[in-house]
Amino acid sequence: MKWHWGLAGMVCLLGPALEAEPLSVREAARMAVKQHPAAEAAEARVRGAGARVEQARTGYLPRLGYQESWQASNNPVFVFSTLLTQRRFAEANFAIDALNRPEAMHNFQSQVGAEQMLFDGGQTRRA
Repeated sequence: MKWHWGLAGMVCLLGPALEAEPLSVREAARMAVKQHPAAEAAEARVRGAGARVEQARTGYLPRLGYQESWQASNNPVFVFSTLLTQRRFAEANFAIDALNRPEAMHNFQSQVGAEQMLFDGGQTRRA
């Protein structure tokens, strides 16, 4: 019997809160169109098309890059070319033993690059 009174009290308290506001025909139609799955799908297609346009426009922007690499080896060809690249090749490196059995050489490189598209045959504009 107590739960009947509790249920009745909750209904009395929640009744005014659950009361709906009247809708005009125009508002009801607007809500129906806005929440219709086909309308939501069309809106998603429009957003997707806008994103593809932005993606195509980024083709005009410059690109910057940074790269680092590190290598270590005692391979004679690697050591010889690394000494040349680092401009550290000296007369002592011509010794036969130094050429055939070199000590391990470490090569660390950092590179910064930039690219800017100048012409792409109209591909970016068509995208």
